[in-house]
Amino acid sequence: MWFFICLFFLIPGAAPAVCPKPVTGPEEVVAGLGSCVLIPCCYNLCQVGSSTRLPALRWLQKPVYDHDRRDYLGGLLVSTATSATSSRARIRLAVSPWPHPPTATTAYAEGDCSLVLSHVRAEDAGEYGLRLEANSSRPRHDLRWLHKVVLNVTDVPPAPHLWPDPQPLVEGHTTTLGCWVPPACPEDTVTLAWDGPASKVAGAKVQAWTPPDHAMVPSAIGISLGFNPTWYHDKSNLSCLLRGADGKTVAQATRQLQVHCETWGCAYVHP
Repeated sequence: MWFFICLFFLIPGAAPAVCPKPVTGPEEVVAGLGSCVLIPCCYNLCQVGSSTRLPALRWLQKPVYDHDRRDYLGGLLVSTATSATSSRARIRLAVSPWPHPPTATTAYAEGDCSLVLSHVRAEDAGEYGLRLEANSSRPRHDLRWLHKVVLNVTDVPPAPHLWPDPQPLVEGHTTTLGCWVPPACPEDTVTLAWDGPASKVAGAKVQAWTPPDHAMVPSAIGISLGFNPTWYHDKSNLSCLLRGADGKTVAQATRQLQVHCETWGCAYVHP
């Protein structure tokens, strides 16, 4: 799964040497049949200057470029320009404090353009495109952009992601493991939980967590587990459970722990 990374290198009151891409988001998203999926994206109007005009946004299914019209055509899911919308789709900005115009600390207008698609069907699988059109305050700097993303539909919800990659743990050394899932639809109630001997050891601490080095908009759902591994946890399983609104587990990710003993005495006591 591609992380959704939205980084803005902006200096208040000054234009950056290189503008970021107008639209950033994942290239691929996975959803389970019947679920609600949020396809995250955000836009930045650096390329059109410090205009306060907000862009026109259109989400298309199976976009194809029409050379005669010089534009992308496809199944129209939702549009901010015409208020057209599918009964199952909406742009998340409708329930978000974004978009917003430039401010003293934000050099260019930026906003949330994520697509929310409910009751996912098998035929929803395929390519989607976010078409952005923005008028510039500067001559010949109008912006036209298409961001493409592929939606894969599975029979079961995708499993949570575990962090970091598998590596041996050392007995008595505090360890932090993380588990996360992509952003959920606003109306969805999902939770994560740990299960396994390591999660029940004395002093184990579970708390809300965000994958490091990633600024995701909207944020991923994540939890961490901090604990001191012991030799008895070697070859034991640790699972991260994804639970729905009813508390039932709908997907999980499991890892077998490897715990190394740092001293000879430890290895002697725990052969």
